[in-house]
Amino acid sequence: MFTVVSVALSVVLGLVIALVMRRVAGWVRILMMVAMMFVWAMPQLVAAQSFRWLTDSDFGVVNYLIDKLPGVSFSNHAWFASTPQGWVVITTLVVWAGIPFLAITLNAGLTQVPKELLEAATMDGANGWQALWGITIPMLKPLLTIVTTLSVIWNFGVFTQIWILRDSKPELGFQTIAIYSYTQAFGKGAYSPGSAISVITVLLQ
Repeated sequence: MFTVVSVALSVVLGLVIALVMRRVAGWVRILMMVAMMFVWAMPQLVAAQSFRWLTDSDFGVVNYLIDKLPGVSFSNHAWFASTPQGWVVITTLVVWAGIPFLAITLNAGLTQVPKELLEAATMDGANGWQALWGITIPMLKPLLTIVTTLSVIWNFGVFTQIWILRDSKPELGFQTIAIYSYTQAFGKGAYSPGSAISVITVLLQ
């Protein structure tokens, strides 16, 4: 479920940002690419630690900002006390880190969509949505297939982000297959089940 949701959000948001990049001024596009490259270059360990601080129950900025909303009390709110809310934080981190690769790659793909086709579609009365679904998406389909497949592989094996967010002690509700394999092999010394899970994970991918 986590893989499906995170990949879907990443691909959709990456495509939206790529479409926006094609419509903004050149210097704005460059700034967006530079900002996303910084996000992409950030090590997973650093990103996870940053999100851990942001959602800290005592000193987290996220709780502080939400608590400022009228009628909302988020002081000392523990995000990981609830499994669904904890997965919201994890998914946000993974999607945030994955968007730069998708947006930059899809932006490059959009440069290969002939403007003549879009102009012809507009002259024939097609609106923006019709041009997107009738021309842009079909031409991006091979690239979308590649980036979606890569995203599934990466998100299916998420380990570092959850491990850091849960202080190296992820509860059962926050264990992915990769974490479950690691805890079995190195946490409990059950190397046979751990290796079997790893092999099955490779076959699933």
